[in-house]
Amino acid sequence: MTALRTVQNAGITLENVVVPHAFKVAGGNSLRDTNKVLNVTRLSFAWPAVGPQAAAFDADRRYAVERQPFGRPIASFRLVQDQLVKKLVNVEACRGTTVRLARLEDRGLAKAGQSALAKAFPGGNRTDGRRSSMNCSGFK
Repeated sequence: MTALRTVQNAGITLENVVVPHAFKVAGGNSLRDTNKVLNVTRLSFAWPAVGPQAAAFDADRRYAVERQPFGRPIASFRLVQDQLVKKLVNVEACRGTTVRLARLEDRGLAKAGQSALAKAFPGGNRTDGRRSSMNCSGFK
């Protein structure tokens, strides 16, 4: 999966530009129309962040159960349990946020702020999740 990052839109001003009618986007008459499209596409950026987080949690849990450096699984240590619980909470929060937005979107009730949150929250947690995976498995 390629990296997806939030970027601020640039302030571009075009002067004396004429777009031929054949090249205009159908139904794209205003910024409000453009925002409708952006709100829907934000959901498509949220979902790809949820799956890898869940897979990383599963791998971390499996590693913690199987790894036995002191005669017992590292999953039996409270610090590792704490890391796994935090990661699972993040995975489920991201999944819940994304599912909620999808349901609102299906009913036409999603707001711009909710769409932006659903895009930003799983994406940010994806980075935190990778960091906690490295800590859990001992990589620095």
